[in-house]
Amino acid sequence: MPRRQGRSGGGDADELAELRERVISEAPEAGSNPLLTDAEEVEADGKVTFSRARRFSELPLSRRTLAGLARGKWEKMTDVQRATIGHALAGRDVLAAARTGSGKTLAF
Repeated sequence: MPRRQGRSGGGDADELAELRERVISEAPEAGSNPLLTDAEEVEADGKVTFSRARRFSELPLSRRTLAGLARGKWEKMTDVQRATIGHALAGRDVLAAARTGSGKTLAF
């Protein structure tokens, strides 16, 4: 079966492998909250565990997802999105409470 090519010329399988690697290497520490620190990056055992990503383009998301977000004019994450998306990408259960209109649905 031929590999599908994305718009940038790389195959979907290559993109998914790269995204998996980034999700693992950039995953926040379990139980951590990026909103509770002012640091640009937090290190544990010499490795950066998460960055203070504020834009969706800084996350390990597929080109298709990023394109959909751009079409919807979603660039910056809300606080609830910043606090949860990294954990969700790492395969963790997430529980969040926030006001209506805060971006919970998009985060999940």
